[in-house]
Amino acid sequence: MFLLFKDSVIARNFAIKNPENYEARANMMWASSLAHNGLTQCGRFLQINRNVCKP
Repeated sequence: MFLLFKDSVIARNFAIKNPENYEARANMMWASSLAHNGLTQCGRFLQINRNVCKP
């Protein structure tokens, strides 16, 4: 999880310095996609699902 955050910060810094840098923007989007898909939750003993619909 920490490496994912670290990579997104590095890519953010490159993207701010040069907004036309496609690779930096793509790395930011890839890291955010992995985080939103729940990859950072893998390996935990207890996963809490906050989006459960109750009848």
